[in-house]
Amino acid sequence: MQAKVEKIAAVLLILTIFFLSYARDTSFILLNAAISNEQFNYANTEIPEFFKQLSFAQLKQLKWLMSIGLAGIFMVITTAIIHLYFHNKQFTKLTVMLYLIFGCSALFTEYINYLFKLPTRFSNILHFPQTLIESPLVVLILFSGLFFIETLKSKTR
Repeated sequence: MQAKVEKIAAVLLILTIFFLSYARDTSFILLNAAISNEQFNYANTEIPEFFKQLSFAQLKQLKWLMSIGLAGIFMVITTAIIHLYFHNKQFTKLTVMLYLIFGCSALFTEYINYLFKLPTRFSNILHFPQTLIESPLVVLILFSGLFFIETLKSKTR
């Protein structure tokens, strides 16, 4: 019974990641519009007064804090999903290690971008690791791969 409840909890957490990803995208579209001082944004909503009251430096700082915070939240939720569904310490460690690798890659590429002031087309490519750890892609790919491994293991027993 408990295993069934844990699997349902894992599925609910996957849904939470999708909702959180949508909220993240909308928030960052509005935040980027406020940073660029644009009236129009792709979220097609009005920029919140809170963003309008912040200086450029405060908006950039908020963006960094949101990125780091959301990456941490995505890592915790993804780790919980893998732990609840598979109950395999190696899979849980793998999840944390992947997030740490992607997180370090994101910091490194952001530093390279900052250091060399690269054109937008290059900075968008370098921005990929950061975007990845703030999206549901990691949990989807990881969960699918680990589910496949578990299925193969059970068929060879």
